[in-house]
Amino acid sequence: MAGEWGEQGGSHAPPTRLTWQRDRRAARDEPLSVEVAGPGRPWYASFMVHKALNQAGVPKEDTANQRVLACGTGITEPGCRITRGAGDDWHIETSAPAPESHPYRVLYVQWPSDGPGRPQKWASWQLPTP
Repeated sequence: MAGEWGEQGGSHAPPTRLTWQRDRRAARDEPLSVEVAGPGRPWYASFMVHKALNQAGVPKEDTANQRVLACGTGITEPGCRITRGAGDDWHIETSAPAPESHPYRVLYVQWPSDGPGRPQKWASWQLPTP
């Protein structure tokens, strides 16, 4: 899923330059690691890891079932890091292995807007269950 939003809050078409480069299932003792290409350096990224799914198959997003491993502008205790890859790629990796008890994983990436009043660009992907 991908999209944009602006100050009016409306949903728009996804960024056209966004591509999913690689999705690598991490070994149980390795950090989660992916590479994405998009419209510049991501402003924010997070791996949202969940213990369980609801009846509709959507990860449960409450403090008992979800941990957010985030990194980006203004985050003082990052759970991940964003580094430069090759070309337009950006490497996003958790600071430590994700908890095995949280097998359902979603990567969310956000880029800054092109200026005041312009929409922000974002994308999210459900990663394969280990």
